[in-house]
Amino acid sequence: MSCASGLGGTAEQKVKDAREAAIVRVLAPICADKFRQASDSAAKLTALKDTDSWKRDDFIKDTGYATFPGSEYDRKVADACVELLTQVKG
Repeated sequence: MSCASGLGGTAEQKVKDAREAAIVRVLAPICADKFRQASDSAAKLTALKDTDSWKRDDFIKDTGYATFPGSEYDRKVADACVELLTQVKG
């Protein structure tokens, strides 16, 4: 492997990572908004906060709010959605 191809791989990975981060930044607030707009959002938020932190993304997955038309479930979106929902407002 030449040095140039190694650098190209690094650049491609950075572009891919940036693209994924941008998608998460866009979709996580939509996920959180869909969650908050649900008729039972207060009960679900309490249940989310009572769920072990390492299971919260699965909780969001089960609600379907982190899955969007034309795409599959994304754990990074779910994690960011959980973060938005559980932030303490001050």
